Amino acid sequence: MKDTLSKTPILRILFPYIIGILAAFHLNISTAYAICTILLSIMAYAFLLKIKSPKLRIGHNYILSIPILATCFSIGIICTNIHRTDDINITLGDSTIANAYILKVSDNDFSTNLHIHVTTAIDSCGNNHEINQKMTAWIEGNDYSITEGDIITFKFNPQSITNLKNPEEFDYAKYMNNKGFSYHVFINDGEYKKIGHENSYLSHSRCMQRKLKNMLLSSQLSPDAKSFYCAILLGDVSLLQDDIKQEFSHAGIAHILALSGLHIGIIALLLNIFLFPLDILGHKKIKLFFTLLATIAYAYITGFSVSVIRATIMIGFVIFSRILYRKNTSLNALFSSALFILLINPHALFDIGFQFSFCSVFFILLLAQKFTVFSPKQKLIHYTSSLVTISAISMLGTVWLTAFYFNYISTLSIISNFLILPLLPIIVGCGIIFLILLIIGFKATLLATALNTSFSFITDISTSINQIPHSHIDNIYISPLALCLIYIALLLLILFIHKHRISYLYAFMAVIAGSFLLDIAETNELPKGGYVIFNSNSNTPVLTFSNSKSLLLLCDEDIDIASFSNSHRNFLAKYNINDIKIDSITHSKNGVFYKMLGDKKAAIISSNEIKNYSFTSRIEVDYLVITNKYYGDIIGLLDCYDPHMIILSGNIYYKKADLLINECKELNLRVHNIRTDGAVYEFFN
Repeated sequence: MKDTLSKTPILRILFPYIIGILAAFHLNISTAYAICTILLSIMAYAFLLKIKSPKLRIGHNYILSIPILATCFSIGIICTNIHRTDDINITLGDSTIANAYILKVSDNDFSTNLHIHVTTAIDSCGNNHEINQKMTAWIEGNDYSITEGDIITFKFNPQSITNLKNPEEFDYAKYMNNKGFSYHVFINDGEYKKIGHENSYLSHSRCMQRKLKNMLLSSQLSPDAKSFYCAILLGDVSLLQDDIKQEFSHAGIAHILALSGLHIGIIALLLNIFLFPLDILGHKKIKLFFTLLATIAYAYITGFSVSVIRATIMIGFVIFSRILYRKNTSLNALFSSALFILLINPHALFDIGFQFSFCSVFFILLLAQKFTVFSPKQKLIHYTSSLVTISAISMLGTVWLTAFYFNYISTLSIISNFLILPLLPIIVGCGIIFLILLIIGFKATLLATALNTSFSFITDISTSINQIPHSHIDNIYISPLALCLIYIALLLLILFIHKHRISYLYAFMAVIAGSFLLDIAETNELPKGGYVIFNSNSNTPVLTFSNSKSLLLLCDEDIDIASFSNSHRNFLAKYNINDIKIDSITHSKNGVFYKMLGDKKAAIISSNEIKNYSFTSRIEVDYLVITNKYYGDIIGLLDCYDPHMIILSGNIYYKKADLLINECKELNLRVHNIRTDGAVYEFFN
């Protein structure tokens, strides 16, 4: 470990800096405390340097590093606090308007989605306010005239980005906050106006990406191939079908769909091959310089996505060190790029792509050389074995993150990657040539046919892999603590492989045993049954479960089991719910729709037919659940039911929900709006 630290001095800075980021997020340490710590650290370091006795100075070697660690820790806190988004503290009303700069545009079927940078706002009192906030926005309908760099003025009614508040859900609010977005705004048709345009490198980049995407979409590629090449060449995955994404994920090759270090590495490799005459002429520095420029240019035409910038920064560190003839280790380049990225944006630490790419490269750099068996002279065998080794090590480093975030493991990803990765440089190279020909004005029919065939080959491999029994394991749950223990165990195993000290092996086995015991303890503490009325924008999912068996209630709505399972995979994995069966709400002769949820009776109103039935007496229910297919009022239901609580489904239009909530308040009824208050659930043993 001492040798590793001497070769990677950046790690001594990076590690305390990351701890500082985590402390700022979870402990809310103020910037003032961090600045005081830096000042005290500088004073302590200056005092220790004044010690003249050689013996005392040798004894203080480790103490001298403490002020440096404390300073890096404090800088992590300061950088994180600087990047926090402030709350919008202005008086909002119907007359509040704002000006915003458009960062990114994407079109859906019925709306235009925007990333905007709000600069100023005029409140209902006519006062100007500086906002300086990035937000997501939805414009009603499709406006194809809007582009990146446009400045718009619009009716301003921002809302905080919140989670759906379902049990064990993905923390979407934190995910967006890490990207710098804390608010979103809905803009109705006719309530905005374009007032100008401002050019910037980012707007030029996004416009270039969109033009190239439109060229691909109008080319002779097949529809699915168009979306595939938009993803792997331009970084736009929005057009990919969900079934293709799922097939690739289960086959363990989803990483080829998202632009990352793999694609930047392929670009650098192709350039090295293309520019090899410069090596012969003794202009290696020029070749490296052109490679760096080309990777930056590629980042430009792909819209400067975070993953591409991250990979470009890392390759940039390696290339610069070679141009300047600096001694460099790959690990030092990795840690340097990570530090640079986290200095620019500390929130990147929580980005899934950052974690995947860092872990993958980290484990490859530590282990690949140790498991290289064949000599480089045996080129074909060496290349094949290296490919298998790198795929296996990459899988070892990221499979736990896959299980943690996506609740599945691809067991045959080594095979699928072995079959596809050797062809990927050729496919990407041909794709770039195809784009260049489209820009020039050629249709490139033969190349389009070859690209279609390549896409079909990749999909055939992924389909074949997924048809093999146990090619992937679903419904896996890993807690955050268990994930940390697994990576600690892996690091101890790597230390044992490098140092051959038995103590590391004992520590590795102890951590693995601890992880196993933790899993048993967490499993025993889980409830055996319960019910959940989920918050959903499209339907009203009601799930009851007991001992891994579950029923999904149909409320006269279309509920896709696959879509439901994907949306709530972490919940299903945690409670080991594998088999979901469909159950209809009991329909009695008098038109009553109800179901027992544990010891609660729930009446679910999913149509206006209730008005056609007459009741001899009011039926007492715990929950009266109203879905978006009921168009009446509350008073009309009280002739039939005596509810303890009114529950409004999350898919009810918000204006209709507000009317029903006000009516409940007038009638002195308890009301729970799932859209704002979250899911209704209860667990029991």
